Amino acid sequence: MEQSDLVFQKLKEKEKEYHDLEDEYLKQKATFTNQRNELYERRDRLARIVEDEAGKMTAFLQKGQYSYQDGEQFYRSLQQLMEDSQF
Repeated sequence: MEQSDLVFQKLKEKEKEYHDLEDEYLKQKATFTNQRNELYERRDRLARIVEDEAGKMTAFLQKGQYSYQDGEQFYRSLQQLMEDSQF
């Protein structure tokens, strides 16, 4: 009887260890999922900001009858900002 009790006890310990590891894994997975979602939200917000600013600059250039060369640096910096924000 003692041998079977010992085996059962070890089995219970391994089962507890497994469940503890599984819980830790699920917590880390949830954390990483939240972080990923936050990054996507930030990227989307930045894209909207860039689109809004590009629209404003286009309207400004058209209203003032400026050429594209006048706003070229602005567009370049927006493009660089978009590229830098990609992950």
